Amino acid sequence: MNRKLADTIVLDFTVHLPTTGAVSDADALPTVEVWEDETDTTLSGGTVTKRVGKTGNYRVAVVATTGNGFEVGKSYNVVVTVVAGGVTAKAVIGSFFIDSKRLADLNDLAAGSAMTLTSAYDAAKVAAPESGGNVAAIKAKTDNLPADPASNTQVNTRLATSGYTAPDNSGISAIKTKTDNLPADPAATGDIPTAAAIADQVWDEAIADHLGAGSTGNALNAAGSAGDPWSTPIPGAYGAGTAGKIVGDNVNATISSRSTLTAQQVWEYATRTLSSFGTLVADIATAVWASVTRSLTDKAGFTISGTKTTLDALQDLSQAGAQAGATAALNAYDPPTRAEATSDKAELAALTARVIAALTNRLVVNPATGAYTIYADDGVTPLVTGTISGTGRSAPTWP
Repeated sequence: MNRKLADTIVLDFTVHLPTTGAVSDADALPTVEVWEDETDTTLSGGTVTKRVGKTGNYRVAVVATTGNGFEVGKSYNVVVTVVAGGVTAKAVIGSFFIDSKRLADLNDLAAGSAMTLTSAYDAAKVAAPESGGNVAAIKAKTDNLPADPASNTQVNTRLATSGYTAPDNSGISAIKTKTDNLPADPAATGDIPTAAAIADQVWDEAIADHLGAGSTGNALNAAGSAGDPWSTPIPGAYGAGTAGKIVGDNVNATISSRSTLTAQQVWEYATRTLSSFGTLVADIATAVWASVTRSLTDKAGFTISGTKTTLDALQDLSQAGAQAGATAALNAYDPPTRAEATSDKAELAALTARVIAALTNRLVVNPATGAYTIYADDGVTPLVTGTISGTGRSAPTWP
C-alpha cells in the first residue's frame, strides 16, 4: 500500500500457540522491527500494543516521519517477533511504500470547495476558434491530397510523363523469388542445416571446382595425382636410413623362405655345417697383417731378407709350444652365450616384424604436409613416422 510521509500506519496481528494453534496471548509483549528496502538496519517509530479485552490480538503503530528515518520513494516491511508457549517466531505483518502523492489526497477537498485555475485556462475557455492562419495553411496542404491516399492513379496523373517512372515489377518479382526461399523465421534453428548436413555437402563437392592455389582442394588433388607409393621400386632412389632403403636392402626374399627355427632349436640341432665363409678368411688375414706387432713362429716355406744373425734369432715352434698356444687361444676366446645368441635373434626378429608391418600395416599420409604414419598391428599405435616430399623422403622415426 502507498502512504505519505508523516502518516501513522497501523497493522494488526494475532498470536497462536505453536502446539495447538489456539489463539493465545504472547508470553511477553511482542517486539517490532521496520526494514527499509535492502537496508539491514532497523528503523525506529514502531510500537506494539495489545488490543484491550482481546486474547491474542495486537496492533503495531508505525510513525513514518523523517525523524524516524523514513524517506519518500522507499518501501518498508514490518516484522514482529513473538514468544508464545516458550517458542519464538517471526512474521512479516505488512508492507508499505512512502509516496509523495496518493489517491486519498483527492478526498482532502470538501465537496463544493472552490478551485482556482490559471489565467491561461480562463483565456482559452472564452477564446474563439481559429479560422485562419495555421488552420488555413493546413487546409491548403490537405486540399492537394488525393481522395483515396492508397490509390496512385491520382498521383501519376498529376506528374509529367517524363517525371514518372513505373515500378520495376519484373525486378520485384525476381526479388520475391529469392525471398520465397528464405525460412519463415530466419531465427528458427530448425531451418538451419545441421553440422552433419553441412559436412556432407562440403565433402560431396566436386574437387575440380576448388583448385585455387594454396587451397585444400588443390592439395588433395596434388596428393591424388602422386600415384600409389607402394608401386615405387625399392631401394631405388631412397637415401640411407629411409624406410625404402632399409626394406629394399634387407628384405630380399619371401618371408616364408626364412628359417622358422628358434635359437634353442638351432643350437640343439644334431648336425650343423657352415656352408660359406664369405669374406671371413680375407678379413682375418687383413686384420693379422695390419697388426703393428707380429711374430712368425714357423719359417718353413718363407724367404726372409736379413742378416744371418737376425735369422738365427728366430726360434722354431715345437709341437708342445703349438699345443700350448692353441690351448691359450681357445681359453681366451669368449664365444657368445646362448642367452646372447637368443637376444641377437630377438633383435633380428623385432626388426623383421617392423619391416613386415611397414609393408602390410595401415598407412596414413597427410596430403597437405606429406607426413606419414605406419601403425602397429592394432591399427592405433604408431610404429614409424616420417615425411614424404617432392624431393624424397625424410629418415623415418622408429619408437
